[in-house]
Amino acid sequence: LILPGEDITISIDPWNSLDSIESVVLSVNGQLIAAITSEPWEYTVSSAGYSGQLLLGAQAIATDGSWANYEHYVEIVNPIAIVAEDFEGMNSGDSSLAGWLILNEDGADNVSVSDLYVPYENETAGFFIYDNRNFGEIGYSALSGYHTLAVLKAENAVNDDWLISPLLHIDGGSYAQFHHRSYSENNEPMEFEVLISGGSTNPVDFFNPSGEVTVLSNSDWTMFRLMLTSYSGQNIRVAIHCISENEGSLLMVDNFLVLSANGEVSNEHNTVPQIKTHLNQNYPNPFNPETTISFSLEKAGNVELSIYNILGQKVQTLQNGFTGAGNHSLVWNGTDSKGKTVPSGIYLYKLTEGTYTFTRKMILLK
Repeated sequence: LILPGEDITISIDPWNSLDSIESVVLSVNGQLIAAITSEPWEYTVSSAGYSGQLLLGAQAIATDGSWANYEHYVEIVNPIAIVAEDFEGMNSGDSSLAGWLILNEDGADNVSVSDLYVPYENETAGFFIYDNRNFGEIGYSALSGYHTLAVLKAENAVNDDWLISPLLHIDGGSYAQFHHRSYSENNEPMEFEVLISGGSTNPVDFFNPSGEVTVLSNSDWTMFRLMLTSYSGQNIRVAIHCISENEGSLLMVDNFLVLSANGEVSNEHNTVPQIKTHLNQNYPNPFNPETTISFSLEKAGNVELSIYNILGQKVQTLQNGFTGAGNHSLVWNGTDSKGKTVPSGIYLYKLTEGTYTFTRKMILLK
């Protein structure tokens, strides 16, 4: 099975039936496409312009005039998207993606980005959902919609951040494709590589099918494509591994697709990341007059989510009581516990659940 536009390499070994080869004549559906007069006895033709089933033919001609014919059928099929992730429908700051695995192996704090609001600045975190509406003034938008997946440069360290796909069963012509771009004040690129494993989620089991080739991501959206046809019949995972040593600040990924002639996302051994207790960054931020605060609970329990002013005085309590496990979101409308509108300024919001306490900052700007 071949994808439209994919290259087809015709390669033969005529020595099994002929001794001294003078030339090899190649054809597609009976139409001559090339004549080869020296080794290697192979030729690459694009499938563009063809459709359906193709008959690949080769006639090897010996110096004594004898000959032998070789034939092989291939079929060109339109691919289907077995993975299509545009990262919409999630909250900015979410650091888990159903069916995918996100790993932060460098353990370093992230850099801060001047003049921009980005979740997880000066914190230890890997890939996360980012709402590009926070980039409005400098024109950094998502490829489509508002959300991208993003990762910040590690502070004084080499990034070791992983985005690992669901388990994929590859069958026939297939490829993985996504778009990427990066941001930095000094126009320095972020660096990553695209790796494959035989189904494992352990980083040590991934390899680079392009050898040591890495990708430098610049400020323009750029498409990356990795052919997977050679893994037909296998279960694999694809990973984006951020390994930036440069002065870049933020790597963004959007519209991750895996297209296959006849593949599927395998349910076998697919690890869905467990929900962890976590407080996300509010959105929008800065805000006026209201903002959404979301959080996740690994297990049900008594939860308090409260708002404080910069002096540490409690302004409002959004949640105080038993709360179920899972993802939750609450809206603060910029009022205190008496219903009065609070002034512009910096506010803190704190989530307390058992031994877990986490505080984040937000800005009310009128």
